[in-house]
This record gives sequence, C-alpha cells and structure tokens, in this order.
Amino acid sequence: MSDVANPAKPFVIDAVTIFPEMFAALTDCGITRRALEDGVWSIGFHNPRDFVGNNYRTVDDRPYGGGPGMVMLPEPLEAAIGAAKARQAGAGVAKSRVIYLSPQGRPLSHERVMRFVADAALADIFRLLAQRAAAQPRVLVHRDFHSPNLMLGPDEPDPAPGIIDFQDALDGPISYDIASLALDARTTWDEARQLDWAIRYWEYARAAGLPVPDDFARFHVDYEWMGLQRNLRILGVFARLSHRDGKHHYLDHMPRVQAYVRQVAGRYAVFRPLLRLLDQAERVPQADGYSF
Repeated sequence: MSDVANPAKPFVIDAVTIFPEMFAALTDCGITRRALEDGVWSIGFHNPRDFVGNNYRTVDDRPYGGGPGMVMLPEPLEAAIGAAKARQAGAGVAKSRVIYLSPQGRPLSHERVMRFVADAALADIFRLLAQRAAAQPRVLVHRDFHSPNLMLGPDEPDPAPGIIDFQDALDGPISYDIASLALDARTTWDEARQLDWAIRYWEYARAAGLPVPDDFARFHVDYEWMGLQRNLRILGVFARLSHRDGKHHYLDHMPRVQAYVRQVAGRYAVFRPLLRLLDQAERVPQADGYSF
C-alpha cells in the first residue's frame, strides 16, 4: 500500500495472479478507470508464469505424496511476490501488506479492507509527522512543558515560574515545548490564546537567536504538526495507563486531547484519514455516497 494519507500520491496495488486479464473490469471501466487515469491509484500485475524456466510455463504440480488436486509451486510464487514488493518499494511504499486470498481464510469484507486502508493511512501519518519533526532544528526540550509542571512561588512580584518534572529532558525539535504548553493535555486553552503564545514564543526565540524559521507561517505548521504528534502519543499513553494499570482517571482527559487532535487534523487535507478513524472510534454517524 502507498501513502494513503497523502492525496498527492497514488494508492499502490500489486496483484500476483496467473489471470491478470480478469482485472480489466477495474482498469478499463467506470470510475475506477477514471481514478486510474487521474493517478489516484496504480496497479501492477505479476504473473508467476513469468518466473519459471520451463517451456510450458508450469506453475503448479501434484501434491507431494499424492492426493487430489494441484498445488502452486513455491519458487515462481515467491519470485512474483518479491517482484511485487520491489515495485511497491520503487513507488515509495515504506512497508507492504501482503494479502493472501484462500478458501480457508476469513471473508475479505468491505469492513476488513477498510481496516487495512486505515492501518496504512495511520502508518503514513505517523511517518509524515516523524519526518516533519526530524527536519526541525534541535534544542533542549523539557518534553512535558505544560501547566502542571510550571509552579509560581508565593508573594513575589511577577515571579518566574519554577519548572518541575524535567528528568526526561532531551535534545528535540524546537517547537516541542511550545506545542506541549499550548496544546495542553491537562488544560483547555482556546485557539486565540494558543496562537498568541505561539507568536510570542516565535518572536522571543528569534530575538534570542534560537534557530526558528524566519517565516512564522512555517513555524506555525511545525508547531501544529508537533502538537498533533504529541497528542496522538498521549492518547495512546492514557489508554495504556487505564487498560494496563487501572488508572482510569486519565480517561477524563481524553476528550480534550481528541479535541486538540481534531483541531489540527481538520486544517490539513493530509490528515483526513485520521479524522475518519476518530469518527469511527467515537461512533460518529457516517454518510455513505454512491455514484452510478
């Protein structure tokens, strides 16, 4: 599967089959043909018969030890699957999913196919977020720079906050701490305040000579994507703390964190698959559309 999360890249399918002509209904007809012509998806065919050395292009044989029926020879099948994976890699697919169709398997329902697509989309989104974070300048980051870890001393005029829980500080993306503060898993901040803090941080960082982009718009995308990555991780951590450790009070923060995730994901087309996954998780009614 390809970058499903990225609409600029096609959905890549490779079929290992001795009957490639059976796919003509998809490639030559209807909306799937138009989508293929528009580059929405691509398909390659790999016939095991092309990977045998005999003149008859035989790809099956009788079962070892006798018995009814025929079985596929492993050598041409393995070679065809290898060719399919190579084409996937050449198309930029980081990790291919191999689906083996068998009468002994579970039915390949629409719901199961959509789960495959969702898994691939989520993996692509994680990769895009990691790439964006890795491209940012590196500085010392607190990792949990948010309201519970900022403490004000008593009876001091305009006191600087004391910072606690810094044992996990490390070298990381420059937008990480401001994303932790503004998109705080423990406190709900409105978007106007989030934006104000992001602008102030960017201005102070530039004045201090920190390596932030000269264009705030670019820094804002870095900061939002960083906040999305952090809050997706937090959703997983809070779920684990509840299911594994019985610390169910962390679930109280999940709606806030999901709201932050939706806030950012809703602004970028590349994250639409993530919004669909959240809708499914929250049982938001889906509107189905059909074209004839």
